[in-house]
Amino acid sequence: MSFYRNYHAMTEFLEVSQLSFIPDLGSKGLEGVIRKRSGGHRVPGFTCCGRDQVCYRWSKRWLVVKDSFLLYMRLETGTISFVQLFDPGFEVQVGKRSTEARYGVRIDTSHRSLILKCGSYRQARWWGQEIMELAQGPGRDFLQLHRHDSYAPPRPGTLARWFVNGAGYFAAVADAILRAREEIFITDWWLSPEVYLKRPAHSDDWRLDIMLKRKAEEGVRVSILLFKEVELALGINSGYSKRVLMLLHPNIKVMRHPDLVTLWAHHEKLLVVDQVVAFLGGLDLAYGRWDDVQYRLTDLGDPSESADSQAPTPGADPAATPDLSHNRFFWLGKDYSNLITKDWVQLDRPFEDFIDRETTPRMPWRDVGVVVHGAAARDLARHFIQRWNFTKTTKAKYKIPMYPYLLPKSTSTANHLPFTIPGGQCTTVQVLRSVDRWSAGTLENSILNAYLHTIRESQHFLYIENQFFISCSDGRTVLNKVGDEIVDRILKAHKQGQCFRVYVLLPLLPGFEGDISTGGGNSIQAILHFTYRTLCRGEYSILHRLKAASECWGLKPWTPGREAAWVAGVLGTGEGNLILACSSDCRWLVIAGVRGGTESHPLTADTSHLIAPPSLSYTVGTAWRDYISICGLRTHGELGGHPVSELIYIHSKMLIADDRTVIIGSANINDRSLLGKRDSELAILIEDTEMEPSLMDGVEYQAGRFALSLRKHCFSVVLGANTRPDLDLRDPVCDDFFQLWQEIAENNANIYEQIFRCLPSNATRSLRTLREYVAVEPLATVSPSLAQSELTHIQGHLVHFPLKFLEDESLLPPLGSKEGMIPLEVWT
Repeated sequence: MSFYRNYHAMTEFLEVSQLSFIPDLGSKGLEGVIRKRSGGHRVPGFTCCGRDQVCYRWSKRWLVVKDSFLLYMRLETGTISFVQLFDPGFEVQVGKRSTEARYGVRIDTSHRSLILKCGSYRQARWWGQEIMELAQGPGRDFLQLHRHDSYAPPRPGTLARWFVNGAGYFAAVADAILRAREEIFITDWWLSPEVYLKRPAHSDDWRLDIMLKRKAEEGVRVSILLFKEVELALGINSGYSKRVLMLLHPNIKVMRHPDLVTLWAHHEKLLVVDQVVAFLGGLDLAYGRWDDVQYRLTDLGDPSESADSQAPTPGADPAATPDLSHNRFFWLGKDYSNLITKDWVQLDRPFEDFIDRETTPRMPWRDVGVVVHGAAARDLARHFIQRWNFTKTTKAKYKIPMYPYLLPKSTSTANHLPFTIPGGQCTTVQVLRSVDRWSAGTLENSILNAYLHTIRESQHFLYIENQFFISCSDGRTVLNKVGDEIVDRILKAHKQGQCFRVYVLLPLLPGFEGDISTGGGNSIQAILHFTYRTLCRGEYSILHRLKAASECWGLKPWTPGREAAWVAGVLGTGEGNLILACSSDCRWLVIAGVRGGTESHPLTADTSHLIAPPSLSYTVGTAWRDYISICGLRTHGELGGHPVSELIYIHSKMLIADDRTVIIGSANINDRSLLGKRDSELAILIEDTEMEPSLMDGVEYQAGRFALSLRKHCFSVVLGANTRPDLDLRDPVCDDFFQLWQEIAENNANIYEQIFRCLPSNATRSLRTLREYVAVEPLATVSPSLAQSELTHIQGHLVHFPLKFLEDESLLPPLGSKEGMIPLEVWT
């Protein structure tokens, strides 16, 4: 019987194969022997002869058509030779005119034009009709672009759970890996095999590479895609990660991409288990990412012992795991990091410290991740499969059977999956991405589209946490319009007299190695240049445009001697009754609608009697403060008997709007992440479907459970609500809360500057004042006890972003430096 079961003539007669009756692949679909023509790939740099060329060849293959893809296999071995995913470019044509073959069938997608040859026109027509009909089943979602021009539709009824910081995210990833039964997909910008997912570690049980090896030994197939970096520019050593993982077990396959030197990166972070649950966000499974709400600055293990006594023995194999039976460290070896003090080195010695933890505080890492279930997880798995198969097709070294093609599971079975998400909430989820032909074979920038739409349609507030904020299009250097949409939304709110708030949280410094006391180095300064250009410096910046938009704010310049003509023009607009007022510096006229009659006065140099009522007055240059707050995060601790402080590195990529809509992913707010043609990225748009009572500007409001719980948690941590039980976080829009937010940020910033003379600082507007500033010994050194006393007044971690830091200097890299020779697009 086994002979007949494996005999290809028997399978041909029955029209069945090993893929016919796998439930998760959907219905049996279509199967049969065909002849296929080589070539037809639409891949940049692909050298195989294709359509319209004479060097093609015909091969006999077993064709399998499922609801969202087709594949063909070798008849003798059953090895899958190619997988073609259906997409918006899908089309089936029959006939010699379209196929250049008698009795031909042409199947087009964005990646390939596959031509088949049948035995008769009737057979060709039957194949074409059946393939078209099958594609209109559960897989029809992928035949068209959806909202925001995404490849994936919104998926209602999706379980989702958010994570703030790496501790909870890593622990949930570890639990999901343990439950894997068939396959695990991982793609990261950087992956550290020896990273621990649960801490403190007392054994190797929760170490990533050990966990993957155990699952591989159980028969689980592990597929890992890593970004292949330019080694001279980045020290993430993906080659080491690949070697370590590939040696663990034959079931673990690792591919790196791209081979060609490029300015762009694969930046998405994704882990999928059994195409049932998917984790994504800003967190690579790598060193330095694990953290919790305590944001510890030190990690000396047992206070009764020195760090040296608990560290690996000198002379021992640095790659060998130390004895963890009595371990009290949270961050072992390379995991203890401060990326501005020193970038990672010697990653092949994972348990060897590269920073002196006795003298240098670590830099806490703040990040946001999410896990989703069901059809949305299938959509994310499909993205991974597309990239995996694309890499396998385009790289010669991966064409061997050792690296198998991956198959997407059908969304028809996605709603009946046994895997659950503890603590998950029911939402509608849409997968978004930034990809280009170099990265995935197709172009998409749905993340940018979703950001712009969400900002434009927001009604009450926006809360943004992001590693970068480089926006405000000038049509040349910076192209994305996220900042422009924020400006337009604020001006719209002001014009309509609406209460609208924008909260922006950014890292106080870019995450590049450099001595900030001397200016930070060219890389840090380059990112600061474009960040300040977005926020407050230059004609395209957010604050400049808010201050300069005089017409939108109801303001016009007062030209002495032309007051009468100007007033007549205003009164003739039909705007209703107006009151005219002049700003206290006599440079601007202020207009506000009031009840009652119209009163006008000739304007003179003495205009103090024309100030509008407080509720109707506006002050140019400061009114933006009523709408937008730009902040960072900082914390403090004790090291060596002295107070120490460090910024909390915000690596999150998150937007919350109106406590109902959330975007979480890997995409920064910059052109690299959002244009699609540069870095590859992933994100999801989450819309609440379950509501609960809350407040918005003092009025009862139905907020989404997912968005509200995430926003309140974030506010609670950054504002130190654990020390303020009276702090009401429900209403992020009302004047009282917004004023409290600003006061806490200002107070914390002032205390930190007084005690530590922190950098960056508004007091250092040039390199000269920076040198003078750092020359003064801080209070933390002069009087540690007094400093500790003052630090008790710190509340949470919120501090204002220093908008005037080095404002008198040009922060672009000098043209003669290596950073100056890099195209500006790299920094934006």
